[in-house]
Amino acid sequence: MHNAARFAREKISKIGPIRSAYRKKLITNMQKKLVTWTNGGNIGSVRLPSLVGRHISSSCLLVLMFLLTPLYAYNPTADLTAYYEESSDTTICDATTFGIQSAGYPVACKIGTLHIERPSNDHEMYGLRLQRSGKWNNGNEYTLISTETINWQKQFGAQVVAKITRGSQPAVVQPINWSSGKDEFVSPTTLLGISDLPVHVDFYLGIRNIQNARQAEGVGFQFQGVGGHNVGDFQVISRRRVPKNQWEYIYYDEVVPIGSITNPVPFYSVNYNKDSSYFINGVGSDRRIYANLSIEETFPSGRFDLLQLVDASRLAIATARFTLSGYESTNSYGVSLVFNDLRGSNFPSFAMKHEDTEAYIPFDLYLGTETVVKGVPVVWNNLSYGSSNLKELSVGGISLSDAQNKVSGLYSDTISVHITPLDTNIVVQ
Repeated sequence: MHNAARFAREKISKIGPIRSAYRKKLITNMQKKLVTWTNGGNIGSVRLPSLVGRHISSSCLLVLMFLLTPLYAYNPTADLTAYYEESSDTTICDATTFGIQSAGYPVACKIGTLHIERPSNDHEMYGLRLQRSGKWNNGNEYTLISTETINWQKQFGAQVVAKITRGSQPAVVQPINWSSGKDEFVSPTTLLGISDLPVHVDFYLGIRNIQNARQAEGVGFQFQGVGGHNVGDFQVISRRRVPKNQWEYIYYDEVVPIGSITNPVPFYSVNYNKDSSYFINGVGSDRRIYANLSIEETFPSGRFDLLQLVDASRLAIATARFTLSGYESTNSYGVSLVFNDLRGSNFPSFAMKHEDTEAYIPFDLYLGTETVVKGVPVVWNNLSYGSSNLKELSVGGISLSDAQNKVSGLYSDTISVHITPLDTNIVVQ
């Protein structure tokens, strides 16, 4: 502030003569202003506070710009480097899965991973800490809003938890909730030696009042706020010790580059805030599985010759394929299929009708190894994500002697399939 006052006096002296009492009052006012600113489916379905005089306000603005610059102008260090990877999987798990139960949160999800190492053998840096900016909540817990009620509530406290490993030392679990926004990994008076590096930090979001991860299955969560990064931004800061004289040292804060970036990096770049399209507890905003059934015919246009059944009890006519897309999960799913006959509806079994007459040829239908009964559900379980869910469709049970007595010509049938998902997050397309 001494420099600010001196700078103000120099400016005022260039404006013109000012009475000494007024001059003193003016300098005091400018100092006060500076303090204020620098601290501050089925198939069928600143503003700036003013001072006295226009020229005086301009002088104040120049002083502000001069004083604010050093607050953010940390020199990046070449002695340390960091890498951060945001987690794309926000599935909520039991805290024991991550080994962070000591933080007091029964369940948590992954935020990201920070890795800090020394690219050289220089041992001049002291301490490591996070400097958080943005919406880091002043050390208070965040509020998560759930899409469904869990334990009679839809709001849950949450906090960032760090699991820190320094070199070969045991991991330390600590909440990231210092009200200053400055969270130490290594004491600022500790010289970063071989035993301290690399530093590996796993960040989690611990959540209260959910007893276990099973209670959160299928439930989406968003932060209560409606803008900006969800849990704020961060930089990694270390200190360089420089001799001032033979009795004392000066310490300078230096930014550890995260990749090639020295500006603050968001914990979450994905917007998980209220009213956005993304939800915590899964990849992205939508946990729905889209199931699509396709029939891939073995014969062109589905035609086959009855003589092909002379030496075989069944004839494969098509392949049924279920493709699951959308939310990618390692779980298995199930659907119920009901097959119906649109042309041979007067028969208890499936039947093909002559193209011109009322002649019919009954037949049996098979899905894989299972006989399909018309109108009776067939369950297809163990459907997995992707397009590898295959079953053969085949026909049989045709009496060739009966077929020989029928009118010659083309016989055909149209079969409909009604699909009912057996899991609540499956949508049939």
